[in-house]
Amino acid sequence: MTPTALGRRRFLGAVGLLLVLLSGGVLAGCGQGKAVEPPRTPVKTSAGSEETLERTEEASQKREEQSEIARDRELLAGIEAKKREEGAEANAKKFEKSAEAKAKKREQEVRKLEQETKAKAKAQEEAIRKQAKKQEEELARALAKKKPPPKKQTPAHTKTSSGSGSGTPSGPVTTVVR
Repeated sequence: MTPTALGRRRFLGAVGLLLVLLSGGVLAGCGQGKAVEPPRTPVKTSAGSEETLERTEEASQKREEQSEIARDRELLAGIEAKKREEGAEANAKKFEKSAEAKAKKREQEVRKLEQETKAKAKAQEEAIRKQAKKQEEELARALAKKKPPPKKQTPAHTKTSSGSGSGTPSGPVTTVVR
């Protein structure tokens, strides 16, 4: 609250209290009729009401201050909680980003290993094929060296016992494997 607003409140409170006290005094005086009372001195009454007024003003001011302090504490607690929450969210985002980066890096490493494994498998398969081909060639060479020289074939125009003269050989036929 601003000082001017606080001053207005005090003034209005004082005026209200003064009205209450004065109206109470008037009502008390009307109800007694003609009884004789000792006259009150106006100086004592006004001094007592001023003290009471000051005390009530001070009490209301303290209550207002306490309520403002409580509101300020609540507001501060809310701000601090919001800051903590924002900090926690920021930390969670950082953690999530780093986890994603690590996951991507692992995936790349896995892909790289898979490619290397496939390349090694292809190279190994190619080496096996070359070795098999080489062995086949060596085997064919070895068979060609071990093969006996071809035998002379008998003439194909010999007559068979049936006398048909078809010209087919009647003896064993040898085939050459190369």
